[in-house]
Amino acid sequence: AGRKLCLWLAADYGPEWPGIMAPLAGQDGHMQGDYSRFLALVILFMVGIGLVGCLIWLSRIFQKEDGLEQCWILLLIGIIGVFLATLVLDITLRSIYIFMWFPLVALSGILITRKLPKFARYAWVVLVCAVSTASLFYCYFPSLQLMKEPLPSEAQLSQWAVDNGYEYVYGEYWGTAPQIAVYSQGKLDAGCWHGSENVYQVELANTPQDIYSAAQNEKALYVFTSEDVQNGLQCAQEKGVSMELKVQFGDFRAYTASKPLMYTNS
Repeated sequence: AGRKLCLWLAADYGPEWPGIMAPLAGQDGHMQGDYSRFLALVILFMVGIGLVGCLIWLSRIFQKEDGLEQCWILLLIGIIGVFLATLVLDITLRSIYIFMWFPLVALSGILITRKLPKFARYAWVVLVCAVSTASLFYCYFPSLQLMKEPLPSEAQLSQWAVDNGYEYVYGEYWGTAPQIAVYSQGKLDAGCWHGSENVYQVELANTPQDIYSAAQNEKALYVFTSEDVQNGLQCAQEKGVSMELKVQFGDFRAYTASKPLMYTNS
């Protein structure tokens, strides 16, 4: 466990965020490119708030705690538990697992404010507001600018499927079916397989299990990319199922099947 911890802390990701900062960056370690030093400072600022909150709690460890401090302790224990699990078990640390970090930072800020003198409290509030405003302009406005660009292939296929009366989309878990269904505003359900080598095998985690009947197959699209289309068509042919290409947007190819192809091992 100690060796794993050392390797994790010393991980060299090149242009990506260092291993310790990747989960806090919220992109599961895949923030490529030269992201502004300001964003790194924001992350370090949040870490600093958490550490100061920890020191404040340690300084009061023998004093009676109020409800706010008890909540802070529970959040801290939860985060520590996740980190320990990644060391002991074969679990990859992801940002979604430490969602308690955000309320922890907020409560730490409140604890810090309580300890500051009156004048320093005003300065502290101004600092937090300034950092929050700068973060808003840097982190969120660029995302809003993306709305002016042409719709991605996933959105175009999603709209076409809804307009043509389809209700289900079957495809790969990480890059196809959920990404298409999310653009439909709830009008499409996503059924998934995991990896191009497991085409048509239903992914059992985080996906519905009751949308693969013959009746539902008539309203379903099987969506492939260049990575799994050959395997998908070959498996269908081996099972005697005919498939018809309906439409293609970018690298996404949508087919219908004469018979249900999705299956589970259970």
